[in-house]
Amino acid sequence: MIKEATLKKIKLTSIVIIGVALSFFTSHFIYRAFITLDLWMFIGGAITALLFFVVLSLETLFLPRTAQLVPLVVLQTLPIAAAFVSYLYPDLSTIILVGLVVFVFFAAWGVKRGATAVRNSLSIKAAQVAHIAVPKIAVGLLVFGVLAAYTHFFSFGNLSEEVGKEIFDKTLNASVPAVNVWMPGLSFDMGVYGAIRQVSEIQLKRSKFELLKQGVNFDELPPSAQKELLDKTSEEVGLALENLLGHEIQADQPLRDALYLTLTEQLSKLPKTVAIIAQVIAALALFYVLRFIMWILYIPVELLTFVLFKILLLLGFVEIATEQTQREVVVF
Repeated sequence: MIKEATLKKIKLTSIVIIGVALSFFTSHFIYRAFITLDLWMFIGGAITALLFFVVLSLETLFLPRTAQLVPLVVLQTLPIAAAFVSYLYPDLSTIILVGLVVFVFFAAWGVKRGATAVRNSLSIKAAQVAHIAVPKIAVGLLVFGVLAAYTHFFSFGNLSEEVGKEIFDKTLNASVPAVNVWMPGLSFDMGVYGAIRQVSEIQLKRSKFELLKQGVNFDELPPSAQKELLDKTSEEVGLALENLLGHEIQADQPLRDALYLTLTEQLSKLPKTVAIIAQVIAALALFYVLRFIMWILYIPVELLTFVLFKILLLLGFVEIATEQTQREVVVF
């Protein structure tokens, strides 16, 4: 028969191994997402990160003494850099190292706050512990992920034209619903002239009152007159764009290609200092976007922590006991 102390070590070791594995797979998915820009890799990373948060929350419940808990958590957070070893050795990337240190610190801070809540609570509340611990751990992971992205795409120059175009196209595709609210019928796949004509038509219909002041009722104009006014407006918009960009517009060029070409041209003209600032701003924007997504994951983490804790109780993996403590107080 296995002794109770040995059984406890086996249980603890199994949980730590699961935590290490989840940390490693999160690292793998993040790295593969950078390489392939595959949405499913990002989703895989989010799922493994969610499960990793749940494991750390459960460990916080099982080991409320920080002297034992924190070293184990540090051990489980270090594999997050596994897929980025080539960025740490032989040439050390200070940015990646800082991200790793921040993640380890925030993870330790999060579980320490959760453990304090466990010790100060009169009853075991699994979801509440996750609610306290996970936000700190998540922020640490986000900092590591954003710094890793900055290193991969900017410091190491992996943001090739092909990768940049793919990111740009996916961003445009994601923005289509919002753009169509503002400009119904506009598609990034249509030619530049077609897009200018579509925008001009929408603006003419929205400018009815301004046109009425000029004695023109767009809706009452015959089709030929509407077409003539639309052609004139489209031509004026096209000329204004050419003057702004400083080159002739290719009418049949897909709008998405024209927008990407314009963006890259403008970025190439930026001074090096401004370009670095723009990269930092992009990294900060990514951080806050991902942080919003992380907020959405907090509820599933808390719910899953609660459910798994109850299942482990039913299976006899853990038990809830009561303890009595005495402390000195000053009576005045």
